[in-house]
Amino acid sequence: MYSVIFIVVWIIFYFIFDSTGVAFAFTNSKESQFNNNNIIVRNIMLFILYMIGLALICLIELIRVINKIDSVENSIDSLLNNSIELKFPQDMNKIEASLKKIRQTIIDNVKMAKDAEERKNNLVMYLAHDLKTPLTSIIGYLSLLSEADQLPAEQRAKYTKITLDKSYRLEDLINEFFEIASYNSKSTLIENNKINLRIMLEQLIDEFCPIFMEKGITCELLASQEIKIMADSDKLARLFDNLLKNAVNYSYNNTNIRIEIKKQENFITITFENTGDEIPKEKIPHLFEKFYRVDVSRGTKHGGAGLGLAIAKNIVELHNGTIDVKSYEQKTIFTIKLPIKEWSE
Repeated sequence: MYSVIFIVVWIIFYFIFDSTGVAFAFTNSKESQFNNNNIIVRNIMLFILYMIGLALICLIELIRVINKIDSVENSIDSLLNNSIELKFPQDMNKIEASLKKIRQTIIDNVKMAKDAEERKNNLVMYLAHDLKTPLTSIIGYLSLLSEADQLPAEQRAKYTKITLDKSYRLEDLINEFFEIASYNSKSTLIENNKINLRIMLEQLIDEFCPIFMEKGITCELLASQEIKIMADSDKLARLFDNLLKNAVNYSYNNTNIRIEIKKQENFITITFENTGDEIPKEKIPHLFEKFYRVDVSRGTKHGGAGLGLAIAKNIVELHNGTIDVKSYEQKTIFTIKLPIKEWSE
């Protein structure tokens, strides 16, 4: 734009100065000499004007570049301050969009780092609490059994059973911690063997019958056909145990848990559905995070260490499957998809 203006001005000046030297070829020598001098003066002035104009254009362009650099510098300084709007000249829209994208990435990374730090701090707290609670009970009951020599046999048997239950709980917690650590280290391997899913889930439901009876819960297994697959039986049993335990813990009393197996084209779908409080939408994306609890007020007896669903997700992913959850109208449904080939007799 500035170049066009300069050329137009240069042409105007050229014709203004050129009018003094028109038709000099048809005059006498003195007039010719005068016209030649005028031409020289005109050309010198035109050259001076040209250089002045060129200098002005360069100065204006330099100022524009400096302003753009200042805009970029100010925007870089304010990248981490989300309250300051990034604003650039119209011809720098691409740079503005790129910097806004970088700002959002930085903000997201900072938030992720803070969340990770918070989870690490919670990890220490949960480990200390979850291990200390049963350990304190074990020490207390063993001390009582050791010091109270005249304790009635019935009372002694009761305290012994409580101590044993707490010991089993402590063992389960330690096993969970080691298990999640092994999944994180990517050292866990799959040992595939032949599994009848229906029989496996029926056996699991039978094992949970005493727990169902405590809350008046019934459990329904729906499977249209026998489904036999190749998978790691120990890990799948662990997966289903975690999901069923979660369903029991968060079900209302006297309700039904529904487990359904469906065979589809290249994968198998297993769903666990229970009736209970709806999970808030903002908490659903965090359900499979380690040490995450929907209800932090629950103790380890009911809420666990917050590792069950994290372990379940790791097991599903080891089998190249997916797991997701939906919660609405007092229904919570976990859906597992396993792309596992069937085997035949």
